[in-house]
Amino acid sequence: MSSEIDKRLNLFFEKYLHQKFAPGQVILHPGEINSIHFLKKGKVSQYSVSEEGQVIFLHIFKEATFFPIMLVLAKSSNSYYFQAGTNVETYSAPKEKVIEFLKNNPEVLWNLVERFSGGINGLLIRLEDLLTKDSYLRLKSVLKFLGIRLGTKDPKTKLTKLDLTHTELSAWLGVNRETVTRQMSRLERDGFITYQGKNLILNPQADNQNP
Repeated sequence: MSSEIDKRLNLFFEKYLHQKFAPGQVILHPGEINSIHFLKKGKVSQYSVSEEGQVIFLHIFKEATFFPIMLVLAKSSNSYYFQAGTNVETYSAPKEKVIEFLKNNPEVLWNLVERFSGGINGLLIRLEDLLTKDSYLRLKSVLKFLGIRLGTKDPKTKLTKLDLTHTELSAWLGVNRETVTRQMSRLERDGFITYQGKNLILNPQADNQNP
Protein backbone atom coordinates (compact mmCIF):
# COMPACT_ATOMS: atom_id res chain seq x y z
CA MET A 1 0.00 0.00 0.00
CA SER A 2 1.37 3.42 -0.95
CA SER A 3 2.17 5.91 1.79
CA GLU A 4 -0.38 8.37 0.38
CA ILE A 5 -3.23 5.85 0.51
CA ASP A 6 -2.13 4.72 3.96
CA LYS A 7 -2.16 8.35 5.10
CA ARG A 8 -5.68 8.93 3.75
CA LEU A 9 -7.00 5.81 5.47
CA ASN A 10 -5.46 6.78 8.79
CA LEU A 11 -6.78 10.35 8.61
CA PHE A 12 -10.29 9.07 7.89
CA PHE A 13 -10.52 6.24 10.44
CA GLU A 14 -8.73 7.98 13.32
CA LYS A 15 -11.80 10.21 13.76
CA TYR A 16 -13.78 7.21 14.98
CA LEU A 17 -13.89 4.76 17.88
CA HIS A 18 -10.49 3.36 18.91
CA GLN A 19 -10.50 -0.16 20.41
CA LYS A 20 -7.95 -2.68 21.68
CA PHE A 21 -8.32 -6.47 21.65
CA ALA A 22 -6.27 -9.21 23.29
CA PRO A 23 -5.14 -12.34 21.38
CA GLY A 24 -8.06 -14.74 21.00
CA GLN A 25 -10.71 -12.08 21.59
CA VAL A 26 -13.55 -12.05 19.05
CA ILE A 27 -13.91 -8.62 17.45
CA LEU A 28 -16.95 -9.33 15.32
CA HIS A 29 -19.55 -12.09 15.70
CA PRO A 30 -21.97 -13.39 13.05
CA GLY A 31 -24.90 -11.08 12.55
CA GLU A 32 -25.64 -7.59 11.32
CA ILE A 33 -22.75 -5.35 10.31
CA ASN A 34 -22.94 -1.75 11.50
CA SER A 35 -19.28 -0.73 11.42
CA ILE A 36 -16.09 -1.26 9.45
CA HIS A 37 -12.91 -1.94 11.43
CA PHE A 38 -9.61 -0.46 10.25
CA LEU A 39 -6.74 -2.61 11.50
CA LYS A 40 -4.20 -0.21 12.96
CA LYS A 41 -2.06 -2.85 14.68
CA GLY A 42 -1.85 -6.65 14.72
CA LYS A 43 -3.44 -9.49 12.76
CA VAL A 44 -7.06 -10.67 12.63
CA SER A 45 -8.33 -14.11 11.57
CA GLN A 46 -11.65 -14.69 9.83
CA TYR A 47 -13.24 -18.08 10.43
CA SER A 48 -16.50 -20.00 10.38
CA VAL A 49 -17.86 -22.75 12.62
CA SER A 50 -19.56 -25.80 11.09
CA GLU A 51 -22.76 -27.38 12.42
CA GLU A 52 -20.55 -30.00 14.07
CA GLY A 53 -18.60 -27.26 15.85
CA GLN A 54 -15.48 -27.47 13.70
CA VAL A 55 -13.56 -24.19 13.34
CA ILE A 56 -12.44 -23.43 9.77
CA PHE A 57 -10.03 -20.53 9.23
CA LEU A 58 -10.53 -18.64 5.97
CA HIS A 59 -8.42 -15.49 5.90
CA ILE A 60 -5.95 -13.31 7.80
CA PHE A 61 -6.09 -9.51 7.82
CA LYS A 62 -2.87 -7.57 8.31
CA GLU A 63 -2.23 -3.98 9.39
CA ALA A 64 -3.71 -1.14 7.31
CA THR A 65 -6.58 -3.30 6.02
CA PHE A 66 -10.24 -3.00 6.95
CA PHE A 67 -12.99 -5.54 7.47
CA PRO A 68 -15.61 -6.78 6.72
CA ILE A 69 -15.73 -4.37 3.78
CA MET A 70 -16.25 -7.14 1.20
CA LEU A 71 -19.45 -8.27 2.93
CA VAL A 72 -20.72 -4.69 3.12
CA LEU A 73 -20.06 -3.98 -0.56
CA ALA A 74 -21.74 -7.28 -1.48
CA LYS A 75 -24.71 -6.35 0.75
CA SER A 76 -24.30 -9.72 2.41
CA SER A 77 -25.02 -10.71 5.99
CA ASN A 78 -22.12 -11.78 8.17
CA SER A 79 -21.85 -15.47 9.05
CA TYR A 80 -18.21 -15.28 10.17
CA TYR A 81 -16.15 -14.61 13.27
CA PHE A 82 -13.28 -12.11 13.21
CA GLN A 83 -10.78 -12.82 15.98
CA ALA A 84 -7.61 -11.10 17.17
CA GLY A 85 -4.60 -13.30 16.45
CA THR A 86 -2.24 -10.92 18.25
CA ASN A 87 -2.65 -7.77 20.30
CA VAL A 88 -4.89 -5.73 18.03
CA GLU A 89 -5.90 -2.08 17.72
CA THR A 90 -8.72 -0.96 15.43
CA TYR A 91 -10.70 2.13 14.53
CA SER A 92 -14.40 1.44 13.96
CA ALA A 93 -16.34 3.67 11.54
CA PRO A 94 -20.02 3.49 10.46
CA LYS A 95 -20.29 1.49 7.25
CA GLU A 96 -22.19 4.29 5.47
CA LYS A 97 -19.34 6.71 6.19
CA VAL A 98 -16.77 4.22 4.87
CA ILE A 99 -18.71 3.71 1.62
CA GLU A 100 -19.00 7.48 1.18
CA PHE A 101 -15.25 7.83 1.79
CA LEU A 102 -14.45 5.19 -0.85
CA LYS A 103 -16.71 6.85 -3.43
CA ASN A 104 -14.95 10.17 -2.84
CA ASN A 105 -11.44 8.66 -2.96
CA PRO A 106 -11.07 6.64 -6.20
CA GLU A 107 -7.37 5.93 -5.59
CA VAL A 108 -8.18 4.24 -2.29
CA LEU A 109 -11.05 2.36 -3.93
CA TRP A 110 -8.79 1.15 -6.75
CA ASN A 111 -6.22 -0.03 -4.21
CA LEU A 112 -9.00 -1.96 -2.49
CA VAL A 113 -9.99 -3.56 -5.82
CA GLU A 114 -6.38 -4.64 -6.40
CA ARG A 115 -6.20 -6.22 -2.95
CA PHE A 116 -9.57 -7.93 -3.48
CA SER A 117 -8.21 -9.39 -6.73
CA GLY A 118 -5.13 -10.74 -4.96
CA GLY A 119 -7.26 -12.19 -2.18
CA ILE A 120 -9.69 -13.88 -4.57
CA ASN A 121 -6.80 -15.35 -6.54
CA GLY A 122 -5.38 -16.78 -3.31
CA LEU A 123 -8.76 -18.28 -2.41
CA LEU A 124 -9.02 -19.89 -5.86
CA ILE A 125 -5.61 -21.49 -5.40
CA ARG A 126 -6.65 -22.84 -2.00
CA LEU A 127 -9.94 -24.12 -3.46
CA GLU A 128 -8.07 -25.90 -6.25
CA ASP A 129 -5.75 -27.45 -3.66
CA LEU A 130 -8.76 -28.59 -1.62
CA LEU A 131 -10.39 -30.27 -4.62
CA THR A 132 -7.36 -31.78 -6.34
CA LYS A 133 -4.58 -32.41 -3.80
CA ASP A 134 -4.09 -34.83 -0.95
CA SER A 135 -3.64 -33.69 2.66
CA TYR A 136 0.17 -33.64 2.37
CA LEU A 137 0.21 -31.16 -0.53
CA ARG A 138 -2.68 -29.15 0.92
CA LEU A 139 -0.78 -28.76 4.19
CA LYS A 140 2.32 -27.66 2.32
CA SER A 141 0.29 -25.08 0.39
CA VAL A 142 -1.32 -23.73 3.58
CA LEU A 143 2.07 -23.45 5.27
CA LYS A 144 3.39 -21.42 2.34
CA PHE A 145 0.34 -19.14 2.51
CA LEU A 146 0.65 -18.66 6.28
CA GLY A 147 4.38 -18.14 5.96
CA ILE A 148 3.71 -15.16 3.69
CA ARG A 149 0.86 -13.79 5.84
CA LEU A 150 2.17 -14.50 9.34
CA GLY A 151 5.78 -15.63 9.14
CA THR A 152 9.04 -13.87 9.88
CA LYS A 153 11.61 -14.37 7.12
CA ASP A 154 15.33 -14.39 7.78
CA PRO A 155 16.93 -12.37 4.92
CA LYS A 156 20.18 -14.33 5.19
CA THR A 157 18.97 -17.93 5.40
CA LYS A 158 15.69 -17.35 3.46
CA LEU A 159 13.96 -19.48 6.10
CA THR A 160 10.56 -18.46 7.50
CA LYS A 161 9.56 -18.77 11.17
CA LEU A 162 5.93 -19.53 12.09
CA ASP A 163 4.29 -19.85 15.51
CA LEU A 164 1.41 -22.27 14.87
CA THR A 165 0.00 -25.34 16.60
CA HIS A 166 -1.23 -28.52 14.91
CA THR A 167 -4.74 -27.66 16.15
CA GLU A 168 -4.61 -24.30 14.36
CA LEU A 169 -3.35 -25.94 11.18
CA SER A 170 -6.17 -28.49 11.31
CA ALA A 171 -8.64 -25.57 11.36
CA TRP A 172 -7.00 -24.11 8.24
CA LEU A 173 -7.14 -27.44 6.43
CA GLY A 174 -10.52 -28.67 7.65
CA VAL A 175 -9.06 -32.02 8.75
CA ASN A 176 -8.49 -33.59 12.15
CA ARG A 177 -5.40 -32.92 14.24
CA GLU A 178 -4.09 -36.46 13.82
CA THR A 179 -3.94 -36.01 10.03
CA VAL A 180 -1.97 -32.79 10.45
CA THR A 181 0.47 -34.43 12.87
CA ARG A 182 1.04 -37.33 10.48
CA GLN A 183 1.65 -35.09 7.47
CA MET A 184 3.85 -32.70 9.45
CA SER A 185 6.09 -35.66 10.24
CA ARG A 186 6.38 -36.34 6.50
CA LEU A 187 7.20 -32.69 5.80
CA GLU A 188 9.88 -32.80 8.49
CA ARG A 189 11.41 -35.94 6.97
CA ASP A 190 11.40 -34.24 3.55
CA GLY A 191 13.22 -31.21 4.97
CA PHE A 192 10.41 -28.75 4.24
CA ILE A 193 10.01 -27.94 7.95
CA THR A 194 12.10 -28.10 11.10
CA TYR A 195 11.35 -27.03 14.66
CA GLN A 196 12.98 -24.33 16.77
CA GLY A 197 11.38 -24.58 20.18
CA LYS A 198 7.65 -24.05 19.60
CA ASN A 199 8.24 -22.37 16.26
CA LEU A 200 8.02 -23.96 12.84
CA ILE A 201 10.82 -23.18 10.41
CA LEU A 202 9.84 -23.38 6.73
CA ASN A 203 12.45 -24.16 4.10
CA PRO A 204 10.83 -23.61 0.67
CA GLN A 205 14.11 -24.50 -1.04
CA ALA A 206 13.55 -28.09 0.08
CA ASP A 207 10.10 -28.12 -1.51
CA ASN A 208 9.41 -31.49 -3.11
CA GLN A 209 6.41 -31.53 -5.41
CA ASN A 210 6.51 -35.30 -5.73
CA PRO A 211 6.44 -36.74 -2.21
